[in-house]
Amino acid sequence: MTDIQSPQLAEKIKNLLDEAVQDAVLKKQLLENPYQFMKDRGIPIEGYHIVVQDNPGYPLFFALEPENGQPLAKGDPSTSMDSFHDLHFLDCHHY
Repeated sequence: MTDIQSPQLAEKIKNLLDEAVQDAVLKKQLLENPYQFMKDRGIPIEGYHIVVQDNPGYPLFFALEPENGQPLAKGDPSTSMDSFHDLHFLDCHHY
């Protein structure tokens, strides 16, 4: 299982996401097959689901979810702001 709390991993992922935001071809590759995209760039992610979404007006959404954890809510985030909110923020802790 990949150590997702590693600062080095976080920096590598951030750099790749920054590149993908600037390059439409890279973004398309990331959205179509995130596992292969990460592996091809030396960042194999094992033991996690990779979730990547691109919603107009929002930054590129990237998340790692443990394979043995609860699945993410399924839905079309473009149907309404409520469903977008539910899809991305229901599991957030509010203080």
